[in-house]
Amino acid sequence: MAFFEVRKGTQFTVETPNGQVTVLGTSFSVDARNDNFEVICKTGKVAVRSKNGDEKILNPNDVATLRDGILMTHAMPKGTVGLIPWLEGGYTFFNEDFGQVVKEIENQFDIKVVMDPSLSNLKYTGFFKNNHLNDALFNITWPLKLKYKIEGKQAILTKE
Repeated sequence: MAFFEVRKGTQFTVETPNGQVTVLGTSFSVDARNDNFEVICKTGKVAVRSKNGDEKILNPNDVATLRDGILMTHAMPKGTVGLIPWLEGGYTFFNEDFGQVVKEIENQFDIKVVMDPSLSNLKYTGFFKNNHLNDALFNITWPLKLKYKIEGKQAILTKE
C-alpha cells in the first residue's frame, strides 16, 4: 500500500502488476498487494487503467477496484469523505470476497485464520480497525452470522 500527495503541475504514473494510475496534482492511495488492486482518490483526479485497458477517471472520494479482471468504481461510504481508511488504521470493504477480508486480518494482526473454504466466497461490506483483534474479528463475523474464537496465533471462524 502507498499514499501519494502530488503538487499541481506534476504528472507521473504508478505502475503495478494489475494496473496503472496516472495523476496530476492530487492525493490518492494505491493498494496493489497480492491480487488486490484498489485506488482511492482523496483530492484532484486520477486516471486508473487496468492491464486489459479498461480506464476510469476518479474524482475525490471515488474508489476503483479490480475484481475478476473488471475495473469497477464506487464512492466511499457517507461519513468517510476525505479519508484514506488504512492511514487511520481502518480497513473498509465494499462487496468484497470474505477470503480477501480474512487475508487482511491475517496481515494486520500476524495471525492465521482457519475457516471452511466455502466461506471465502461470501460477500462482505464493512470495516475493521487494526488496533484490537477481538473487535476486528467481531466486525467481520457478525454481519455474516459467523462465530470466532482465538487460540494462540490462530483465529477459528465457524458458521453459527
